[in-house]
Amino acid sequence: MANAQVEIIEENVETFVESATNSARKAVHTGMGAVATVRENAEKLFSDTTSYTNELAEKGFGISEERRQAFNEFVEPYQERARTFGDDVEARFNKATESLLARLNIPTADSIEDLNKKIASLSRKVDKLSKELK
Repeated sequence: MANAQVEIIEENVETFVESATNSARKAVHTGMGAVATVRENAEKLFSDTTSYTNELAEKGFGISEERRQAFNEFVEPYQERARTFGDDVEARFNKATESLLARLNIPTADSIEDLNKKIASLSRKVDKLSKELK
């Protein structure tokens, strides 16, 4: 009877761990998919903005130098904004994703890398101590 209860508990634990693992994987993949989508949309926006700016510039060549200069002064701030918009969106999304992962207690690649470095350092120290004790 006790073995049956232990088996039921083990199955429940395995089911919970599997469910938690699948949920974590899905959250990470969702974040990665969202980042990819944002990046694609930002690249398209930048490409469209560049194409439109180039079209305006071509039309501007037929205008007098004075008007072209005024036009360029007007367009330049918007060109710079278009260039930095994609980076800003990506940075904000990354920050939001990192915040979400932290709230869900899902480790980031950086935190896993830090832990791996600490483990490697501890392993070297243990190896050194074990050699010294021999």
